Amino acid sequence: MKTIKLLMLLAVLAIVGCTQEEAFPEETNTKVAPMEELTPHMVSASDLEGIKGFNSDNLIKNNGNSSHVNIDITFPSGSSLTCSATQNNGGVHGTLVYDRNVQFIDVSTYYMDAYCVLELENGEAIVGGIITQVDSDSGSSSYEVGQTLFFKVVDNGQGINADSDQYIPTFFIGDSELPCEFANFLFNIFNFPPVDIGNNSMDMQSPDKVKVN
Repeated sequence: MKTIKLLMLLAVLAIVGCTQEEAFPEETNTKVAPMEELTPHMVSASDLEGIKGFNSDNLIKNNGNSSHVNIDITFPSGSSLTCSATQNNGGVHGTLVYDRNVQFIDVSTYYMDAYCVLELENGEAIVGGIITQVDSDSGSSSYEVGQTLFFKVVDNGQGINADSDQYIPTFFIGDSELPCEFANFLFNIFNFPPVDIGNNSMDMQSPDKVKVN
């Protein structure tokens, strides 16, 4: 009789143990996909006259001056943007590389030829690049060869006493007919505040990563 009671007690304990395991499963090291630092926005050439307030006859011009933009940014998510582009009387020259690391969505590298450079006031600049090659590790990419990506950055000076350089946390995707001036109009409409590149809790890289001259 004692043996039967002991077996029944062990059975109850086993059932309780299984229930607890189901209620409190072991923790797993599941990685959460990082937030993308640059929010994409798709536009097209037909939007040029379709957006109220934009007049293609009154575009900001570089006035024939030579403009150069150099970018070397690595974001907390692992994405990066590098650029060396010049616009002068001979046209636009240079390249951009956007290594986009958005887990489960787009892990691709976009190689671009510089399409336009627009130097603004206070160290601000916009650069556009036409995608010439796409290498994807995620099986599919969000953008394709022939599309144009536009980025905006701020050069706040060089040296240890200078403020951190900045980027605007969005970019625009369009076709080759879109000018940098139209991208500037869109950046102003969306009015995203600039983000410091370095010296913060998320990104400890050097803050001097943009040069506009």
